Amino acid sequence: MDALLNEDWTAEVVGRMHRCRISNLQLAEECGYSAAYLSTVLNGNKVFENDEAKEKTKNRIIEGLTRLESKILSASRDTDDGSAD
Repeated sequence: MDALLNEDWTAEVVGRMHRCRISNLQLAEECGYSAAYLSTVLNGNKVFENDEAKEKTKNRIIEGLTRLESKILSASRDTDDGSAD
């Protein structure tokens, strides 16, 4: 059952990455992780020591993704309206 919960949030992260064309490497760098570690987590292959460690990693990834999405959307708006400074 725990694996299903993990798949739900990781599937959401991967979907958001795809929609914004964010690479594994970009997200890993934003989170301060290696691309290999991020891949292990997102593929559900990481065994965490405890729930606190899992939650901390999950939050760090989601927060990093949210920052990247904001940067991309902001840059897109600046380009669309010609106001890039």
